Amino acid sequence: MYKSLVRPVMSYASPVWGAAAKSHLIKLESAQNIIARQITNSPWFIRN
Repeated sequence: MYKSLVRPVMSYASPVWGAAAKSHLIKLESAQNIIARQITNSPWFIRN
């Protein structure tokens, strides 16, 4: 589901992301991580 719906939207303008500010890239990566955790029903933390 992630690969078919979310990933194409996020990577649509990938050449533009290459020139984006680091803070914007961090926000994009954070959004991807949140979505991936929600899809897999994973917690935001890892137990030791």
